[in-house]
Amino acid sequence: MRTDMFSENNGARPEDDGRPRIGIVVTDGKSRDSGKTAAAARRAIDAGIVLFAVGVGAGVDIPELNSIGSTPVCTHVFPLTDFEEMAPFVKEIETKSCQEPAPVKTGTVVTGVLLANQKQFFSLQANRSSGFTVKVSMSVGTTSLYASTKVKNPSPASFEHKVTASTTQTAQLYLSPSQLSVGLSASGTAQSRVVRQASPDNEQVQVYLTLEAGSGSQNEFKMESGHGDVRSSATNVSSMAGCLVFSLLAFLLSSFLKDL
Repeated sequence: MRTDMFSENNGARPEDDGRPRIGIVVTDGKSRDSGKTAAAARRAIDAGIVLFAVGVGAGVDIPELNSIGSTPVCTHVFPLTDFEEMAPFVKEIETKSCQEPAPVKTGTVVTGVLLANQKQFFSLQANRSSGFTVKVSMSVGTTSLYASTKVKNPSPASFEHKVTASTTQTAQLYLSPSQLSVGLSASGTAQSRVVRQASPDNEQVQVYLTLEAGSGSQNEFKMESGHGDVRSSATNVSSMAGCLVFSLLAFLLSSFLKDL
């Protein structure tokens, strides 16, 4: 699965497309070597593949099934009584697949086009000691970026951080080490700040991101990320235009005063 089915040569989308790679393992029994099965599943998951494990019938080994699916087990592992339960289950898998965040390596540039009000979900690893920066620029349309270290699919109803991007404004979000070490409430407010226990400097923190497009029919974005504070200077065209107008007014005022 990992080396064949999900290779770009066999039709898998490139990583910079930002789409989740979903694998569904269906079994009605137990493998000959549970250890090797679990290790193979772990290699696939480490390669960025999201695994759903489906066990059908009484002969399924539940511990082995749990070792195959991605975490959390409650949303990725499904024991079914018989194959008749598969029909309604397929719809559930489709829904969960669409909501699954795509694992993206920090530093990878992701580009794409979202339709009106469409959402795309991502997950990245941030370094707790240096912080984490994500930038979103738009060549067409607008989008809102929601971020959370707790909510898998952050949204307007449940997020910790939000920035907005347009063709005149690059959205830049920096999460500092203190922000990555402090628990925030899911509503986006600091109702309950609980400092986590001290951890190694290189500890990785999972950051979940949601891009939600504006109302335009086409919203073309580019998303970049990096460890540390790598925010660039403001790229707001409107602000730049305002500076030019201010400079022109200052020049005219200076000339006027000289003539007095």
